[in-house]
Parts: sequence; structure tokens; C-alpha cells
Amino acid sequence: CHEILERWEIDHTLLDVQLVDETSGLCIGRPYLTIVLDRFSRMVMGYLLHLSAPNTETVLRVIERSIRPKAELLKRFPKVRNEWWARGLPARIVPDNAAEFHAGDLIMGFNELGIEIMYPASRAPQRKGAVERFFSTQNLGLIHNLPGTTFSNIQQRGDYDSEKNACFTLPQLEAVVVKWIVDGYHQTPHRGLDNRTPAQVWGTSEANHVISLPVDLDSLECILAKRASVKVHHYGIEVAKVGYHSTELAELRMRLADGEKVNVRYRDEAGHVWVHDRFRNLFFKVPAKDERMAGKSREVWKAAEKALREKYNEQPSFEATHRCYQEIMEDADEARRSQTLRKRRAAAIAKIDKEGRVTESTPPPKVLAEVEWTGDSIPNIPPAAFKVSVRRPAGSSKP
Repeated sequence: CHEILERWEIDHTLLDVQLVDETSGLCIGRPYLTIVLDRFSRMVMGYLLHLSAPNTETVLRVIERSIRPKAELLKRFPKVRNEWWARGLPARIVPDNAAEFHAGDLIMGFNELGIEIMYPASRAPQRKGAVERFFSTQNLGLIHNLPGTTFSNIQQRGDYDSEKNACFTLPQLEAVVVKWIVDGYHQTPHRGLDNRTPAQVWGTSEANHVISLPVDLDSLECILAKRASVKVHHYGIEVAKVGYHSTELAELRMRLADGEKVNVRYRDEAGHVWVHDRFRNLFFKVPAKDERMAGKSREVWKAAEKALREKYNEQPSFEATHRCYQEIMEDADEARRSQTLRKRRAAAIAKIDKEGRVTESTPPPKVLAEVEWTGDSIPNIPPAAFKVSVRRPAGSSKP
């Protein structure tokens, strides 16, 4: 590996710390952390802190966050002092052989962005050595020093009661993790970098590197998404049993051949989908026909449908599914106060969206976190001037 953005490594870990629910204050278990690391500079390109087990949606979101500039993200964390300059399209990504990295939607999205996937040989995790070492460094330097840590094993934990001492909520832990990454890890010299910091290596390298970004960063939501091919009817389209329609979609239908299907992209948030217009070679946003779907999770909606179908042995109506969805969310509120950890964790997952924020709420507030570092004397290296080029997604007809 000879330059930045040449190779990314991605992996998940179950953090050694117990979290508490924001409302009840009860323990909800340990969160997962997904990390994307630039191998050459050791710069963290992106992260995702989540309670649900890693899946394809997790990977799609963390890759989008890794490609995007981080200025907007850092507005949520005003106590972070340094800039986070990591951004751009990588040449290749090295995952492991977990199922979520082999999903067809993920592979097609990477192909559109021109990203090569390098799957390791079976039982060869050493090909992701940099990200594995990152998790080890994070445990020793941060996680094992937090209230509620479970440590790495029983011998280290001893008589320490992790659940009793747990006090961090998911947003509070995210604030601490982001500050540790940007103000701590990125500013700490690494032996593997000739005692330079990841921030220094990135700043020096980007002056001589062409950083590629999509023409429209918002298009990443379409590219790194699940896919479907559906027929457009006079009443719109149906994706995962949810209806969508708009004036723009009706106009497109008039130009399509009889029986012709359109390509649709979507994520877990059920309030909208993206439809491809082959005549203009672009995707446009189509809202759900029922505005009550805005902010709802497809995963929870699917669970509501399944519960009704098993109970009544027939396909439930939209209204019945909507009522069941609301009941599930109400049950989640009650379960958050449950004394059973498994129930509290399931309730917390139902209440948190795929970005780790509470669903159907106002924009996320700024999160403050106080963390002291021993490396404050390390100077902050200002970013060098950089070039930006554009790589058109595969299949585009535009020059």
C-alpha cells in the first residue's frame, strides 16, 4: 500500500462496554462498532455505532459516511477540536467473509463506484491487520477505561459489576468515540508510520493525490442501497409491500413501454424510494403514498406484517399493519423499563434508526463529551491543498 485511498479495511466489533437507555436508565447491553480504516495513513474513514447485529444496511451506511467529507458530521460534536479530513472514493476495500459483505446490492453499489472488493482467503484475518490493531488500541486506550466496561475477559473484570456501573447512553458513547478518534487516535504517532500521526500522513499524502468524489454526494444514498425492479401502475409502485407515487413518477409512466419496469433503490427508512429515469439518466425521489410511513423502519414494519399474518393466517391490510407497528413501538416503550436485559435491548433497537439516533424525532442535538488526552502537545498539522476529480458512476452516458 503506497498512498491514501488505495486500500480500506472494514470490520465490526462488539464493544466491551454496557450502555443504558436514555429514558429508563436501565442497562441495554453492549453496542457494535463498525470501522473503515485507510491502510496507508491509518486514518479512520468512517464509523457506525449500532445495537443491531451487523448486516448489509450497516455496511452500506458506513461506506457512505466514509466517502463523504466529515465537516457536517462534526457539527454534532462541538467539543472535537481537530478537523477530520478523511474523504474520497477508495480503489479497493478489504472486508472479511461475513454474509453482509457478499450481498448482491452491496457488490453492485461498489461496482458503480469503481471500488474493487478484495475478499480474504478463508481463515486469513491478517489481511485486515490494521483495523484489528485499531480495535485493540481503542479497547486499551478508551473502552476499558469507561464506566460499565466489561473488559476483555473474566480475569480482567474480576468483581467489577459492569451493569451496575454502566452510565453511558448510545449518543454519549458516540461523542466519546468520535472525540477519541479525531483528537486522540488521529493525533498519536504510530510506529508503523515512522512515528508520524495518521493526521500528518494524510495531510502530506493528499497534497500529491487526486481525491475522487461523486459528482453529487447525495447520489450515494441511491448507489449504496438495496435494489428492486418494479412495474409502474396508474396508482404508482409498490416496494416491499409499501406504496409510492408522485407526479414525476406518473409522467415517467407515460413514456415507458408497455410492461416496462423501472429500477428502484431504497433503504430501511420507509418514507421514500429512489426511481431511475432512463430518459434523463438520473434517480428521483418518490415519497410514500401514506405520509405516516415517513421515519418508519422497514424492518419493524415487516415484523408487524409477520405478526399479523401468523395470527390471522392472511395478508394484513395497511391500516392493520400500521396499528400493529404503533403497538410494537408502544411495547418498546414498556420494555425499556423491563428488568430483563434482552427485552430492554430489543426495545432500544426498535427505537433507534440506522444512524444510531432515536426515530421519528427532531434533528439530533449537539453532543458534548469531556475526554482528556495525554498527547495534547502534538501539533495539529493543517491540511495541504488538495485536488479533486470526479469519477462518473458506471453506466452513465454523460461525459
